[in-house]
Amino acid sequence: MECRLPHLGAEHRAGGALTLENAYFAFAGHGEDSVFRDLEQTRYPGSPFPISDNYNTLRTTTLQLCQAVEDGSLEAKTAATRLFQTLQEADYVPPAFAMGDPDERFVHITPPKMAKAARWAGSDAPEEVGGLLHGAMSGLVKERLRGLIQRSN
Repeated sequence: MECRLPHLGAEHRAGGALTLENAYFAFAGHGEDSVFRDLEQTRYPGSPFPISDNYNTLRTTTLQLCQAVEDGSLEAKTAATRLFQTLQEADYVPPAFAMGDPDERFVHITPPKMAKAARWAGSDAPEEVGGLLHGAMSGLVKERLRGLIQRSN
């Protein structure tokens, strides 16, 4: 039996992309490449989201659940329920993205969800996650505005 976790694929990409975007926008602002080297100094080398202990614990939990399903000691439905419960309790995912909702088969990040995520990042998110989200979102908005201004000139 193969254990598939489609939600985690999106989460891996999003966390990694935010981390890299935040570093890129910081680099674009001051030109110091130390922001990239700093990404390598982590307790979780190779993690797409190394700033979150809870995210990296999820990776281990996921592996354990998949192994239990594969060796027959746990029903797939029970493993899925536990995994979705863990995602629902995750403190590193904006609730607006509904990552822990089993009925949400795909992650659709819309402008209203981004606005909710920005509010969450500034109020309820863990400090390191909120800072990362604000940095990446601010940089993205600045880049988009820069592109619009250059096109209109």
